[in-house]
Amino acid sequence: MGVLFHVVEAIDGVAFTNSCILGFSECSWNHPCAAHERWASLRERIYDMLVERSIAQVARNMKKPPYKVHGK
Repeated sequence: MGVLFHVVEAIDGVAFTNSCILGFSECSWNHPCAAHERWASLRERIYDMLVERSIAQVARNMKKPPYKVHGK
């Protein structure tokens, strides 16, 4: 079963899991940027969602109109 995290990793990379949202290289819990605490919380929630969901689960939950064949 494919984990959604692997899809994101392959397409976009996973730098978000350990980088500053504002791009500061020195940002850390010891030297936080203005968005550090909020971003850390969101980043953790995003990561958890990506590793807990499979591609099959996401596909089953998609809400989109059925495929239409042109001319029919």
